[in-house]
Amino acid sequence: MTWVILNHECVLADRASISIKDRGFLFGDGVFTSAKVENGRVLHWDRHCERVTAQCKTLHILPPDIKQSKVEELIERNGAEQGVWKLKIVITGGIDSRLSLPTRTYGTYLVTLEKYEMPEGKAKLCRYPYPIESPASSLKTLAYLPRLMVKQYALERGFDDAVVCSSKGWVLESAFSNLYWEEGGAVFTPMSTLPLLAGTYLTSIDHLKEERITYEQLKEKQ
Repeated sequence: MTWVILNHECVLADRASISIKDRGFLFGDGVFTSAKVENGRVLHWDRHCERVTAQCKTLHILPPDIKQSKVEELIERNGAEQGVWKLKIVITGGIDSRLSLPTRTYGTYLVTLEKYEMPEGKAKLCRYPYPIESPASSLKTLAYLPRLMVKQYALERGFDDAVVCSSKGWVLESAFSNLYWEEGGAVFTPMSTLPLLAGTYLTSIDHLKEERITYEQLKEKQ
């Protein structure tokens, strides 16, 4: 049996449901975060909570109270005290038909947990030919179709993922991952001022340096 948290209560996954009027379903109006769970412990818990709460406020969503004790109960119910798991927190923008982003109480608060399988070997990357930039680039919203298109582009050409660049040619990220590279004993990543989504793990790396780099320059560093 698989358990989830739905609006602060642990329920069986096959009994969980959301409203067909939920803005997350209708408009992709909502945010989420994915955290790694190792042997029952959620890594970077505070950072994940801070980020998803801050992003709710950016979209004028009044966020739920995310209780760590309830997440610990979810881990126990799913037998996730050993191994590596992926915890996902989803918060939607409620039930409101207005075509804007008014201040509103969250609609659905969902937490899921599933076994995580680490990918093996090095990923084969290509370049995605179209720039992806939007006002929501730095937000982890539910509107993930552009990223799915990046991933599909890579898979159809025999690659694992694709590197996305800005309209000016600067490297941003891949479909679902941040990019970083080592040079001269230092770790570099694309500038955070660029239109990209900075992951929680990336922000935990000590002495991380930022740099503008083109795809051609990145290939030379492999």
